[in-house]
Amino acid sequence: MLALVDADSLVYRCSWNKELEELELAIAELKQLFNDVEEKVFASEMRIYVKGNGNYRQQIFPQYKQHRTQPPQILPYLYKWLINSSGYNVIVAHGQESDDAISIEAWKRFRNKRKRGSYIVCSVDKDLIQIPGLHYDMYHTRDRIFYVKRKESEAFLCHQLLTGDKTDNIKGIKGVGDVTASRILEKANKLRKKKKLVLGTWASHSPTSWKKELQLCGQLIYIRREKDEEWNWKTWSAES
Repeated sequence: MLALVDADSLVYRCSWNKELEELELAIAELKQLFNDVEEKVFASEMRIYVKGNGNYRQQIFPQYKQHRTQPPQILPYLYKWLINSSGYNVIVAHGQESDDAISIEAWKRFRNKRKRGSYIVCSVDKDLIQIPGLHYDMYHTRDRIFYVKRKESEAFLCHQLLTGDKTDNIKGIKGVGDVTASRILEKANKLRKKKKLVLGTWASHSPTSWKKELQLCGQLIYIRREKDEEWNWKTWSAES
């Protein structure tokens, strides 16, 4: 089993409330978290994904993640150790999120029936539910392994296209939160009908600008499935 580990949140967690002189402690904690993940999912191989330089989303929308708090001072030093000195198989995602790099690898394997059960996505981030297959929620109070079906991953994207993501400063439809989005989408069983509901809800809330607003929301919230992929609402709505 190949563990695809979304490590940014783990690095941040081990950096939190620590001074520079506590780097060795942070390293030890991060190693332990990786060991815990490896044992929990019975991984025969583990790939550690972290963010790199630049992110195409910030080029599209400079306010993307702008409202987040100042990172701990020790954070870049822990990243430097992980990437350069740790000995782990670390993939640095330049120009995109580490989520995108994980998703591209996972979708490649999912499309290959022989490799469909060969990976597990390990993350604390709900956004990765856009990826079908086996998942491990690493958040310490949840700590669960579950499976996301293809139709569930597609339905979750529809949900996010309605709500946006306040954590990342991505605007969805004003007044549409998780409860309202679920009520809208539960009216349809098939994906094509769910997509029509997404388009219709956007059109009714923003009659003159919905196409532009939906395009921006989708470009920011969609997790890539192919290298250098760019989301387009017309292409997405036409796919079954």
